[in-house]
Amino acid sequence: TAKSNITFSSSMTPDSNLANIFQTFASNAAAHAINVPTSANIGQQITIRISNVSGGVLGVATWDAIYKMAAWTQPANGYSRSITFFYDDATPAWIEISRTTVDIPN
Repeated sequence: TAKSNITFSSSMTPDSNLANIFQTFASNAAAHAINVPTSANIGQQITIRISNVSGGVLGVATWDAIYKMAAWTQPANGYSRSITFFYDDATPAWIEISRTTVDIPN
């Protein structure tokens, strides 16, 4: 399993050919979008981890509609949350299979 850091910005796109674990360090309170991953493979699993290093409350994270998931809660400052999906090509969608339910220290 490979890990890839995604530079925190208003629009972030994981490349599922590069890794299965993606981490971003949210450094400010700006709203941000998690876009459709590129290069999806049938049955592939990816994990996205958002680490809050902003010094405060994060802005809203907007997940593309291709992610089929429960409501997302942003992590508090100094903490992270992760969510894992698998790719279902029949839908097509990235379907949530697990997540951290509470904040995890960075």
